[in-house]
Amino acid sequence: MRFTAKWVPVATAWASTIPAQVVASIENPSLLPTPPMGFNNWARFMCDLNETLFVDTADAMASTGLLEAGYNRINLDDCWMNYDRADNGSLEWNITKFPRGLPWLGQYVKSKGFNFGIYEDSGNLTCGGYPGSEGYEEIDAETFADGASTI
Repeated sequence: MRFTAKWVPVATAWASTIPAQVVASIENPSLLPTPPMGFNNWARFMCDLNETLFVDTADAMASTGLLEAGYNRINLDDCWMNYDRADNGSLEWNITKFPRGLPWLGQYVKSKGFNFGIYEDSGNLTCGGYPGSEGYEEIDAETFADGASTI
């Protein structure tokens, strides 16, 4: 009984979102024709990531037909940044993991036809223990809106 009582509010809240999504998709099929599909490093690689992983993944997904099948996203999850922010408070990528930088990587991924996403956490730390956006929301939003050119 404790399990049911504990999870009923969560299940109810989750279930209440489904009808709105279904209705929106039925009324406008182009709005959400498929769920988001692509690659995200966290489940398999967690913090064991680098530029080569993403370049090889983009190349493989493009050459094997996954892009044409609708797998159009490549998302860089946690652990891409340094453990400390720059003096101005902005995030900086780890140059050992990403020697050519995230702007270069984003452009490479986009040149293959994919959308490129970058993870950040709204709390004070990410799951990997890196800086979160709490207290830095404005500078992080500006950084990401700038296309990661200053990351």
